[in-house]
Amino acid sequence: MSRLPPEISDHVVDLLHDEPNALRACCLTWRDTFPDPLNSPTNHTRYLRITCKKFIRAALFEKGAWSQSVCNVVRFTVWAFEILGSALFELVCSLPRLEDLAIIVSQVDDDFDDNTIFSLTSPPLTGPLDLCVSLGMGLVVRRLLELPNGICFRKLEATVYSEEDLRHAIAVVEGCSETLECIEIICGSTGRFRPFSVPSRPVTGFRLSALVNPWAVSIDFSEVINLKDVAFSLAGPEEVWIAMALETITSKHTDFRKVSITIQIDPPGVDYPDYVRKAVGERVYRQWMDLDHVLFQLWESKKIHAKVIYSAMEEAGDGLEYVVALLPEMTKRGLVKLVVGYDQPRACSAGQGAFR
Repeated sequence: MSRLPPEISDHVVDLLHDEPNALRACCLTWRDTFPDPLNSPTNHTRYLRITCKKFIRAALFEKGAWSQSVCNVVRFTVWAFEILGSALFELVCSLPRLEDLAIIVSQVDDDFDDNTIFSLTSPPLTGPLDLCVSLGMGLVVRRLLELPNGICFRKLEATVYSEEDLRHAIAVVEGCSETLECIEIICGSTGRFRPFSVPSRPVTGFRLSALVNPWAVSIDFSEVINLKDVAFSLAGPEEVWIAMALETITSKHTDFRKVSITIQIDPPGVDYPDYVRKAVGERVYRQWMDLDHVLFQLWESKKIHAKVIYSAMEEAGDGLEYVVALLPEMTKRGLVKLVVGYDQPRACSAGQGAFR
């Protein structure tokens, strides 16, 4: 809204005020402060997403006006570059009808207060929480494990950059109540991890980003229950490791139906046929045959090479003919998707993922 021309944003606000019941749901994303909280369109908003630290602090400063303008919000998403300490959670507690809270954190703010950050007791939330954590896992976890009774987590999404982060994530999973429905652990590093077992909790998705050789084979997928979707995001040809992980998963989980493989082709000048052939080899293809949905994405980050991908796949040969021959039909059915872009796809983002 803050980036729209004034005549458009004013028109949207007028429509919301004149016909508030015409909207079944309204989701507003704010990147800046709204000049008049009492007359803002949030009055009739049930779903609110905020992405700006300045807005949160301003809303807290205008607490009375804020409380009146967001009285109908039941689903609140905060996408913050920093954990805003007590300020954010005072704001959360001022939402009287809040049922669903999603917090997406990418780093810890300088004024982080680990004594008040998770003091969600006044009033207690009536619904589940979704927590997406990237950096600063250790600080967040200490408070998560001390949450008061009555606070339940429905989803945990954690990006891990080290074995310490991974231990913190698993500690949260093991410490959460049985209400946890979804766990997503994303490897956000090319570092090596020692073998580990995923806790036996309900898991509907598992994403492996920046996959490296030991990572795929070190996970004991037999301990994961209800696993249906897995996404692999690669920066190199690691076909054999994808195949080994898929074979393990499909042998343990008969209800596993979906896989997503994203490959970034970069830098330019790489041997495309060899690159693609290694990334999608025969072993991986055999695992596709029994799945309902395969999302295979090739990303080219340089515009000049965008048109090379298809021709490279067609010329690949040596074991890739079977994939190339089926690509048109699989693409038509939505089983395979070829993506050409100028930037690497984001590996982790709230509201996105293999199973969303």
